[in-house]
Amino acid sequence: VEGGPPVYCEPQRQATGVGGMRQFFWDFRDAEAKGLRDWWVREMFGGANGAASPSLDGLFSDDVSGFPAEHADAAARMGLTAAQQAAVQAGTYATWQAMADYLLTVGAYNWQMFGTQDGASAAPTKATCAAFMAARCGADFQRRPMLLASDGTNTTLAAFLVTRSPHAWLGTGWQGCGTSPKAPWYDYYDWDVGAPLGLCEQPAPGVYRRVWSRVNVTLDCNAFAADFQFA
Repeated sequence: VEGGPPVYCEPQRQATGVGGMRQFFWDFRDAEAKGLRDWWVREMFGGANGAASPSLDGLFSDDVSGFPAEHADAAARMGLTAAQQAAVQAGTYATWQAMADYLLTVGAYNWQMFGTQDGASAAPTKATCAAFMAARCGADFQRRPMLLASDGTNTTLAAFLVTRSPHAWLGTGWQGCGTSPKAPWYDYYDWDVGAPLGLCEQPAPGVYRRVWSRVNVTLDCNAFAADFQFA
């Protein structure tokens, strides 16, 4: 609230009506000048009792986009103008970037630093296949981590195997939050494809392939079809 403390509590009731929980939005406007950002990053979240603690395997961080995530009416409740709301969001983004930089110094990482979306990054469709593959078929992409949503289709597996970097994962992001609480197990998870023998190649327009020690993988974006030739 204008002129108040740098945190706002949004009441939120559970769907069951039993108990309740609250969600807080921090006012990170001018956070660096106020010292709030450094305190929040190095002490509140990333300090000895947080991300830097050897006793913790991990911390849950959500809604890194900040205010008004999941609460569209919060701005009206606080009486903020559109410009003020944008300033809070900009400060939140800057704070989370500072957090990402700090996490690296204490040997930690968070989900967004994998370059992913809210869940695991969406697999290509026929409409997005060419652009998806073109953006990832190159040596530069091998320096980036990759998290890809798995759906059991051969085209998704082919896209993953043809482009994946050394630090990559094919699986599920959200589970039990609007989806089945049990993660699916697809047959191709049991495939032994070996190790990549080279990088992604484009032998023809819209066609991408990669050679692995146990299989040659091709994804034809024109037909949106995958091919696996096992040795």
